[in-house]
Amino acid sequence: GYDLEVLDMLLGTSLNVVLVGDPRQTIITTNHGSLNNKYRGHGLWKWVDKRSGHLTKEERVINFRCCAQICAVADSVFPE
Repeated sequence: GYDLEVLDMLLGTSLNVVLVGDPRQTIITTNHGSLNNKYRGHGLWKWVDKRSGHLTKEERVINFRCCAQICAVADSVFPE
């Protein structure tokens, strides 16, 4: 929950902030509290979109971690 608050503070500075993530993995879940819980998992994109003045979202369809068969299964689970 508070990790997004920290990111908001960083975005309010003159620092050049680059965020990298994979919405199919919940590697960015650091808190199970109620603060910002609507932004967990795929909800993170809503948080990013609300900050379009500070962030530019760039989506890529290239995968360097998994074979094509695993990507196909993941695409069937998360078609968006």
